[in-house]
Amino acid sequence: MEYTNTSLIHPLDCALYLNDAELNELKNKQLDYIIDSIEPHGLWEKKDSWGHNKYAEEDSAKLKWIGAQSVNYVYILKLNNRVE
Repeated sequence: MEYTNTSLIHPLDCALYLNDAELNELKNKQLDYIIDSIEPHGLWEKKDSWGHNKYAEEDSAKLKWIGAQSVNYVYILKLNNRVE
């Protein structure tokens, strides 16, 4: 494996810049999944359950999760030139 960018310090950042054919194939599949899972309103929803018992902050937590996850996905897609 060969690094294309040596200024990275976080493991996820390093994984995004590894230059390996097998890893690139897996990365492209994951990027396709991220794009395919965009909801009609343009954000990503949490697909799994938040648990059995509803708690007081659940609605607020969902909104924060949607916002944080959407920013994260847009950042990753932009890094990989997958945003128009």
